[in-house]
Amino acid sequence: MPEKAKVQADFARAAENYGAHADLQKTVAEELVKFSGNYLADRDIIDLGSGTGYLKEILQTNQITEVDIAFAMCRKSAEKGGVQINADMENLPFKNAAFAAAISSMALQWLDGLKKVFAETARVIQPGGIFAFAVVGEGTLYELSESLEKCGAGKRTNNFFSAEEIKDELRQDFILLDYKPENIINHYRDIFDLQRKIRAIGARRKGMATYFGKEKALMVDDYYRENYSADGRIRATWKLHYFVARKR
Repeated sequence: MPEKAKVQADFARAAENYGAHADLQKTVAEELVKFSGNYLADRDIIDLGSGTGYLKEILQTNQITEVDIAFAMCRKSAEKGGVQINADMENLPFKNAAFAAAISSMALQWLDGLKKVFAETARVIQPGGIFAFAVVGEGTLYELSESLEKCGAGKRTNNFFSAEEIKDELRQDFILLDYKPENIINHYRDIFDLQRKIRAIGARRKGMATYFGKEKALMVDDYYRENYSADGRIRATWKLHYFVARKR
């Protein structure tokens, strides 16, 4: 199965219970709106990788078209109203300059590269239009990555995009207006709890799969606890990057 089809399948499976496990996604969506809200006021917006519709709820606007590759995500968001399009963000079914702005929260990191999605986003927004997005970056889940490697479980976490990689690709079609990095640290009961949360939000592909035997998992959990725990819980760091850019 092609990689993009696997991503689509993973997020389709996660859709029904996504909201119960997506505290991080909600937090990031809220911060993205706070960071970029002044740029997006009173604009027709396309939401790329919209999931179950957090941005629509936070923005409280009807001027938003949601796009997600997983039909089940679109169906879940449709329960809250609005317009949902089941489509690939790298091949959008809209005419040129159809929207005044684009927004995306925690979706772009699952792509193999950013060139296509940035070019396609630029195509569907108007000249001078705004593109605001939040993306998971390099160094995310470094505690898990180190624990896996030290215990001989191999490298199973993502090679996420660095801030410089994102900026380099972005400047081909956009002018950077604002940027902010942020580290979000979440805590979990153990390695198994962390695995469940990763799977529950559909984030298993592009190197995110964390399947290995129970014996190996217990070794990883012991190492993780020894090095990255406090008050009986392990920590996991998510490195976020927030961008606001204007179409050239």
